[in-house]
Amino acid sequence: GMTDLEAGVIRCVGDPGERFAEDGLRLLRAARLAAQCDLIVEPTTTEALTRHAAMVDRLAMERVAGELDRIICGPRPSVALNILRTCGVLERILPEVTALHGVEQPADYHPEGCVWTHTMLLLDLAEEPSVELAWAGLLHDIAKPVTFEMKDGRPRFPGHAPMGARMAESMLGKLRRSNRLMGVVSNLVARHMMFLDVE
Repeated sequence: GMTDLEAGVIRCVGDPGERFAEDGLRLLRAARLAAQCDLIVEPTTTEALTRHAAMVDRLAMERVAGELDRIICGPRPSVALNILRTCGVLERILPEVTALHGVEQPADYHPEGCVWTHTMLLLDLAEEPSVELAWAGLLHDIAKPVTFEMKDGRPRFPGHAPMGARMAESMLGKLRRSNRLMGVVSNLVARHMMFLDVE
């Protein structure tokens, strides 16, 4: 263990497949610890993460939500979320978030790239956000994939804020979050474009 820590590596004790089979929440914890402790998940553990992604289907949504809170409110959420996306875990929990990857945006407004990249940068730049703000950041553009259209050669997302608010409420409801959290996040997502109208 000390050798791995000194090398900046995270791995399961013994057979990683057995460890993940014992508790599927470890799939999320591996990604969180990699982000929080600035570690690289070693290849055998990464392969087991991918092979056992379906283990998250058996978890109580409340446990999943708690681990997601720790990820998006902690340091470098993008690292954990990218691990979960590439291993197929995120698709099983929040497919709407996975759908942000590769969705083109107008380069003059978003030179950073696709909606996924934009969202990951936002989360990483937030300094000790509240749970409400972190979820609003993760979900603020959640409707862009479903509202995407090309107009005059440019990507457009008409109505993505109000639709995103409805999607956010539905997604948080599936995670068994409180009515208060759903209301606050939905309201923030619905209003996140208002600054454009301020002179």
